[in-house]
Amino acid sequence: MDISDLKKTHAEYSARLAHWKKWRAVYDGTDEIIAGEYFKQHERESDENYERRCDEALSYGLSRSIVDLFVQYLFLNPPERDYGRLSADLLFGAFLDDCDYQSNSLELRLREDAKWASVYGHIGYLVDRPRETSQNRQQDLENDWHPYIVRYFPDAILDWQFRRFNGKQRLQYIKLYDSDGTYRLWWPERWEVWSVTEDGTPVLEGQGANPLGEIPFVWLYSAPSPDKPGIGISDMKELARFDLSIMNNISQGDEVITYAAFPMMRKPMKRAGEESEDSTGPTAVLEFNPEFPDGKPDWLEAKVKEPIDAILGWIAAKELRAHKHAHATFVSGIGQANAKSGIALQIEFTELGAALARKAAGLEECEENIYWFWARWQETAFDGSVNYSKSFDITELKSVLEDLLTARSLVPSRTFSVEVAKRAARAVLPDLDAETQAEIDAELAGMAAYEPPDGPGGDEA
Repeated sequence: MDISDLKKTHAEYSARLAHWKKWRAVYDGTDEIIAGEYFKQHERESDENYERRCDEALSYGLSRSIVDLFVQYLFLNPPERDYGRLSADLLFGAFLDDCDYQSNSLELRLREDAKWASVYGHIGYLVDRPRETSQNRQQDLENDWHPYIVRYFPDAILDWQFRRFNGKQRLQYIKLYDSDGTYRLWWPERWEVWSVTEDGTPVLEGQGANPLGEIPFVWLYSAPSPDKPGIGISDMKELARFDLSIMNNISQGDEVITYAAFPMMRKPMKRAGEESEDSTGPTAVLEFNPEFPDGKPDWLEAKVKEPIDAILGWIAAKELRAHKHAHATFVSGIGQANAKSGIALQIEFTELGAALARKAAGLEECEENIYWFWARWQETAFDGSVNYSKSFDITELKSVLEDLLTARSLVPSRTFSVEVAKRAARAVLPDLDAETQAEIDAELAGMAAYEPPDGPGGDEA
């Protein structure tokens, strides 16, 4: 294999790579947006002014809050899992506790990765097994050798090929790029691992037969593309545009506050040593590149309130539009959603519920396929099932919290109050890791003597 074949990527990969990087940067926040050059320099702006704006820039984090909100509701009700014959397998129990040999349980891994699937549209897992050989299952248990998963973001899934069999798309080839710089290639009958030397020469590091007869790779889709296998539909596709637009609006507002309190003259920049006939008094001067057309000096009038009000109103309108696009205005409390008609709320609930149900179906299929390939590596079969909730009541969390507050006000017991507070913490933050949850429980258990709250909606003492 030559280097061009090894580095060849799928046509969809080449077309979408820039989008994946952009969506990830917007989700991660200000520093990554600036590093990725998605925060643009104005055409007539000096480098110095642009660098200052970058230092003061602020991302609104709108898309991140919506994506995280979706994931919270997906896992509000734990899925029902029946592992079938695998339930009694001690190695399978070890896999559930540490699914990737990085001390991540499978449940926490899927919760975290549901977020990344929403950001990118999809991610993938290779279900592999250790290359070490053992004589029996007891030796596997003693050495903790069991099949495991390796997560791949879309920018590491370089190439793939599907073929239809009996009406179903089956993976026939995949090329993956590992964090150590190696390329991992799989076919239904074999696998290969390649590296590249410093002079660009491909080296075959390892190869072997694939005893499964199919490629043990599983996709987790946020929502699958209807006509492009291996591609998912990202929640960030439009939300990222809103976030970047609002970030620019905030920066523009900062510019108004910074400069508009003073009369300001704009004029072409002068390089060191160049003479200038312009003369100015004790006023601010904003310089721009003199090579741009119509580069004549002019004056900026000092106004603050009108442009700031306009910018704030424009930001609020974009924020509302973004939440409407995500069917999340009522959940997030944006746009005085409580004033909506019952019909409008029902429509929004239905649309949001349908979007969440698609995500839940993707998680369900992904998890079952992981178990399927895990069992195949162990020469057994997965005969269980996984069922994620497909029905979402968006008002459920609010009702639960109100009931908890009412119960605390009616039962003047410190112990009862502590246990109710623990339940409230789990309802609001269902994806807390065990260590943090234990810390919260310990803090609640150490509360001072019970003081009953004023009641639902009131301020606690």
